[in-house]
Amino acid sequence: SFFEPLTPIEIVDHIEKHCPDPTNHPEYEEEEQIVAFPPKHTIWDKLNVKISSGCTLQELVDHFKNEQGLVVDGISASTPDGKAMLVYAAFMKNTHDRLPRKFADLIKERTGEDITTKKYYLPCINFSKDLDSVVSPPVVLRFN
Repeated sequence: SFFEPLTPIEIVDHIEKHCPDPTNHPEYEEEEQIVAFPPKHTIWDKLNVKISSGCTLQELVDHFKNEQGLVVDGISASTPDGKAMLVYAAFMKNTHDRLPRKFADLIKERTGEDITTKKYYLPCINFSKDLDSVVSPPVVLRFN
């Protein structure tokens, strides 16, 4: 009926096709394998992760690798005025010196926000798995 909610679409592993140069080479397509983590998640799901408020960036990266088998490609955080600030990028060696630092200190330095007073925090984290791109629900870091 009109007032019944629709069941959310499940996000699953799939292949995306891209045409990098549709003007000069419309016949050329590239395929990219996209991995859904967790399998069959929906837009309403969240990836809840319990960490200590004194967790280092390295411990956070290791958690995803050891517990979920995911490689963290990048972490960014939003400032109060809505700008995205890069905290870590696997491909940028100049961000690797931040790995031993406390995650909360990095967020405060990059955004000015003190997350140690919060129960949870939502950074933007990009993952890969076996060199494939990963689509995941938003990560919610819950502090214990």
